[in-house]
This record gives sequence, structure tokens and C-alpha cells, in this order.
Amino acid sequence: MHDHNHKHPHDDHNHGQSGHKHTEKLFENLKTEKLPGSTVAITGGITKEALMFFYSDALNHFKKEVELPGFRKGHVPEKTIIERIGELSILERAGEMALQKSYPQILLESKIEPLGNPEISITKLALGSAMEFKIVIATFPEFKLPDYKTISKKSAVKEIVAVTEKEIADAIDTILKMKKNESAPPKVGADETPHLRTSEGEIPTLTDDFVKTLGKFENVADFKIKLKENILKEKELKAKEKNRLSIIKAVIEKTEMALPRVIVESELDRMLGQMKDDIERMGLKMPDYLKRINKTENDLRKDWEKDAIERAKMELIIDSIAREEKIIAPEEEVEKEVKHLSEHYSETDPIRAQSYFRHVIKNEKVFEFLENPK
Repeated sequence: MHDHNHKHPHDDHNHGQSGHKHTEKLFENLKTEKLPGSTVAITGGITKEALMFFYSDALNHFKKEVELPGFRKGHVPEKTIIERIGELSILERAGEMALQKSYPQILLESKIEPLGNPEISITKLALGSAMEFKIVIATFPEFKLPDYKTISKKSAVKEIVAVTEKEIADAIDTILKMKKNESAPPKVGADETPHLRTSEGEIPTLTDDFVKTLGKFENVADFKIKLKENILKEKELKAKEKNRLSIIKAVIEKTEMALPRVIVESELDRMLGQMKDDIERMGLKMPDYLKRINKTENDLRKDWEKDAIERAKMELIIDSIAREEKIIAPEEEVEKEVKHLSEHYSETDPIRAQSYFRHVIKNEKVFEFLENPK
């Protein structure tokens, strides 16, 4: 049992972190050890002084939480709390507070760029001595970029894109068939144009009046020119995506990388989240959709595993090439996109939007570089 006649550790530091600032170092004896799968273990100690400094805050934490018969919550005497939960529990809480406070500095001194959340464990705790801890955390994997410039040139898929008359005719046919069940609104009086009204199942005729109902087209000739331009743009976009995919897959194949599991799981979470959003936009619920396809979320994660690994590697490689080539997203481009988004969505979070567009624009510039490496 604790001897309540001697001074408590908090008697010397009765202000805690909420009072005066603690200038002494909170931790000591840092050591790092590389583990498999781009994981690092950091060991060290929270100093005796730090434990004493955070003691009163730890005690206050229990004062708010502990409920005992005969006392109102938050009004249990300190002596009773110490007797009930023990000095070690308070010291452990004080150590956790000190660890939380010093975690960013521990990473900085250990020269570690973390990925995901750490696993923190207290390995030794005793009255009158430092608290020892162990932090296990995934880090950005160290890998050597291959000769991505040469790989890009060799693996590029250059397609000559053109639009045939048959493709235009097929597109027109599809549009007319889509419109066959839609009745044009009847007009009243002498201006009525009966040929625009289509009965159930009747395919409309391509006329100047009809194309004007589809958009800002002057006549059939203008419609065909703009349709050809749209088909060409779509084909160019597909060719560009095919070329980029060929380049990045070739770079991934030549890059040796131990991918931390946390990155793969994070990518799978993102893919699953995207799928949920898409399904809900269609007016469905995820559990109903899974039932329909007879799969669980775990089944989907297993199905997507290979794709998630490739996507995660791609992100890390693009990031590394950007650093190597000093490619960044120009701030004026980022701000332009954020402004555009804010005009359309009033609830836009500017900081998250900046981060998102910085990432997207940087990736776009890396791909532009890989398409024509200097």
C-alpha cells in the first residue's frame, strides 16, 4: 500500500502539462531496428522527470473517470483513487501522456517517415525508474528506381488515332435509338413540327430540327463535325491511358520493393470506399449489392489484392520520380482548381482540396514527363 505521508511525485510538479512548460527532454536512449517489410522498431525510455511532470495530469484523468459508491463522479479524493487504482496505473497513464506528447520528436530524431498508425507497447514500468517503450511502425519502403527514362521510351505504346465514317454512323445510330422512346414536347399552334414527335418505339430522323434538341448545334453538318471531334477526343484519351499504363507497369516490373502491409490495406480500404460511394449513388445499399453478387467485403479484398499492390507501388514510384526530377504541382494551378471546386461546392474544405489537387497535378506532371522524358 502506498505510504501517503511521503510526498507524491506531483508535489514537486503540481502544474502538470497544463501549467508551466516542461523544458527537459521527455525521452531517452532511443534505438531503432529495421524489421522485415519496411517496418521499424523504436525503443527508448520516458524519463523519471517526465513521469513526475505528467503525474498530476494522469491523476486528474482518473479523478474524472473513477466512480465509487458514496462519491459523486469527479469528486473522489486523490488518496482514495491512488489506493484503489495503484501508483503504477497512474505512472503508466503519465508515461502514455509523455509518449503522446513526444511522439513527433521521437520520429524526427529517429529520422523516420511513418506510414499509418504505430503499434505502441510499454515494455517496463516500475516505481522510481524510467518507463521503457517500444514503437513498431511501417515506413516508406526504401527502393532503388530503375532507369525509368529508358524504360518509358521502350515501353511507350504510340497509336495513330483517327475516326472513320462508320464510327460516326454507328454513334448517330446509337443516339437515335436512345431517343426512340422519348417524345418531344408538343408545340401549340401553327409552329408545331409534327416530325419531332416520336411515338412509342419509333426511331427519330436525323434532321436540323432534331439535332437542335440535342444541344447547341446549328444543323446536321455541324452536329456531325462536333460528334467526330468528341469521338476523336475520347479515342485520344484512351490511347493516352493505354500508353501511361504500359509505361508505369514496365517501371513497376523493374522496381524491387518490399511493400508494407499497411499500404496495401490502406489501398484496399480506399478501393472499397470508392465502390460503396458508387453503389450508393446508384441508389443501392452495400449489403444488398454484396448479397446480389454473393460475395463478402473480404472476398472483394482478396479479389483486388493484386490490383491494390500494383496501385500502391505505382503511387510510391510516381512520388519517388517526382522527387528525383524535382516535379511539383505549381501553386497557381492548385489554387485555380480549388477555386473552381469552391464555386461549385460551397462546403469545400480548402486544406483537403489543396492536398488532393497538389497530389493529382503532381501525378499528371510525372506522367507527362514519362511520356516525353528529357
